[in-house]
Amino acid sequence: MKDYIDSGISIQSAMLDMYKSYPDKATRPNHIIWGGKEVRTGYWIDVPHEFHLILSFLSAPDANQGADVKVESGYLKLVSGKEVKLLRTWHSPEYEPTVEYDGYSKTGRIFVCNVYIEERGGHSFEEKWTRNAGMIVELKEKGKYVFRCSPGEKSPPDFNSIVFTLNIENRA
Repeated sequence: MKDYIDSGISIQSAMLDMYKSYPDKATRPNHIIWGGKEVRTGYWIDVPHEFHLILSFLSAPDANQGADVKVESGYLKLVSGKEVKLLRTWHSPEYEPTVEYDGYSKTGRIFVCNVYIEERGGHSFEEKWTRNAGMIVELKEKGKYVFRCSPGEKSPPDFNSIVFTLNIENRA
């Protein structure tokens, strides 16, 4: 598989190039190679149908970056009791660096990606999957992941711009 680090193109453009290079979805990789590392724009995780999620930011607080956790065919239960399909957590110094939620997924899957705020033309936009946005995912052990993420505007990509762990435990 091609390593895109010296290609002169962004992660987003590399993803599109890889997509065109593998038109058959069955054989298409879910990542590109960047400097010898597998880089993704999002990551699916198989989870128990009833699970407990712990997300902990390890990097210095940056209110302009965060993480999305989307539950397929299910929800995360907030402290208020409200059930949400998508949890967006910003890594602001105003908030605790660790959050915990119980969840349920009929299909047993969640999707994780990094999010960030970009300024353009005097306006703020919440973004994901643009330019050099990407993440390196490390599986430490079953149910324990480290995400090293670069926001879109970083050139070259900086995969230590925001770092967080995600631990998934069975609740059943």
